[in-house]
Amino acid sequence: DDPPDDDDDEKAAPLSVDPAVLAWAELLCWSPPTAENYAYHRGFQCALLADVTTAERRRELLETQTACETPADAIALDEATRRRLDRAYAALAEALPRSEAVRWIPLAYAPRETFEDVADQTIRRLVRKGAPALGSALERFFEPRSHHVVDGQRPRGADCCRLVLSVVDRHVASLRSKGLFFNADDDDAVPSEEETRGVNPPPFAAAGSPPSPSPRGEEEEENGGSSPPTTPPPTEPPLTLFWTLYLRTHCLEWLGELEEALETIDECAALVPTAVEAYEKRARLLKRSGDLEAAASAMDDARRLDLADRYINNKATKYLLRCGRVEEARRAAALFTRPEARDAEAHLRDMQATWYELEVGAAFLRRRDLGPALKKFDAVARHFADFVDDQFDFHTYCIRKMTLRAYVEVLRFEDRIRGHAGFRGAAAGACRLWLRAYDDGRAKEHKKRQEEADLKRRYDELAKTKGAAAADADQAEAAKKSAEDAAAAKAKAKREKLKQRKARAKEAKAANDDAAAPLAAAAAAASSSGTRFFFFSLSLFAILSLKDLAMRVGGRLRGRRRR
Repeated sequence: DDPPDDDDDEKAAPLSVDPAVLAWAELLCWSPPTAENYAYHRGFQCALLADVTTAERRRELLETQTACETPADAIALDEATRRRLDRAYAALAEALPRSEAVRWIPLAYAPRETFEDVADQTIRRLVRKGAPALGSALERFFEPRSHHVVDGQRPRGADCCRLVLSVVDRHVASLRSKGLFFNADDDDAVPSEEETRGVNPPPFAAAGSPPSPSPRGEEEEENGGSSPPTTPPPTEPPLTLFWTLYLRTHCLEWLGELEEALETIDECAALVPTAVEAYEKRARLLKRSGDLEAAASAMDDARRLDLADRYINNKATKYLLRCGRVEEARRAAALFTRPEARDAEAHLRDMQATWYELEVGAAFLRRRDLGPALKKFDAVARHFADFVDDQFDFHTYCIRKMTLRAYVEVLRFEDRIRGHAGFRGAAAGACRLWLRAYDDGRAKEHKKRQEEADLKRRYDELAKTKGAAAADADQAEAAKKSAEDAAAAKAKAKREKLKQRKARAKEAKAANDDAAAPLAAAAAAASSSGTRFFFFSLSLFAILSLKDLAMRVGGRLRGRRRR
């Protein structure tokens, strides 16, 4: 045999030098389920990264990391360490061709130079299989956790999302025009109908059969080494474009470009009108846009497409409750209760469906139906009281059956049972309810006090008005009386003046008579004509003088009267 090349030794080194690496690799290759166990991958990476981390750090990562996290997410890697991981996972991919985790993990530590290529391969593989959770799986790179490494080498955040979106946009344009992925070659074979029909695995689940290799090598051998006539590559099925547009919608939604995301999901619904996922995503986008009524209608349309899907029925129930359509939500929730159960609400309460009771209670609280809302929140609290009571029976069962791990988990669960999300939601809803009841009571009391104050103010204004009217009447009466007194005084003064004027006229007349009497006597006594003429002339002069005097006195009196 020929001696192995240096490159082959370098590729085999990570899996053959360290016994810990070999042990973890053997454990990963034990069975298909173990290949998808991320706890084993964390141990495998800790063994590979022993020279760049301390033992305490590796132990901390093994104890604290959960779900799909790996040490490569929390450790800064240099180029040599990254190449070591690439070689290790390339060897695992050859040994485990069906493992999805082995193909997915290199995307977590891929630098910017290779991230686009690795993401492109991942997107092509999972889009063909119809994986609606692909966008959610990529969000771990869009929103890294606080203890993950975020440097300029690995694309993260909005930059990572836009990088994935650019890859998806190229594939969408190529699928629309040619029915093929962007830069599709002969080796990028289209899977058969059996591989794509009805397959919707999550990104972290064990994948099915990998895409079949290209038969080009077999055809060349049959033709004596010469290439067969070139034929156009087979086009992708229509569902490939659908899932690619669905991934594009998810990226646009994460970026906040909701209008463009709605246009894209409408195109998805036009491609496959019976796809429940399209209507569900559209409802989610409408909810994020603030149109809860349209979102509930869209989710209800999705529910009607598959009446046997409990998940989509629960989502429709939740959306209907959040927009206030309680009766429709109750009818939808009753579809999955037991047929023999006469009361669907009682059946859901017996099944301890806390999410439903919390949503119904919140809907009643928004409608200010405080009594029914409090009843729902109290039902959730009683569920947790039942959990606490049931633990006494579980103690004897665990000791009798020796299920010690489950027993320890139950004990830990009971220690933090009041911190459960369902109990906290019920407690928070009840607190909001009592605060609203208190505020409503204070508002009613304030309204009552305000009404009493308004009534008192009106009474005071009325009394003040009556007092002002009485004062005005008294003032008018006094003014009238003073006017009457003034008129009486004026009339009396007038009468006095008239009386004085008459008295003066009488005195003047008496004076005239007294003055004229001697003249008349003298005139009568004069017997002679001359004497008579003289006395006649004198009498006439006296009479005229008296008349002139009387006229002057009368003019003065008239002038005074006018003044």
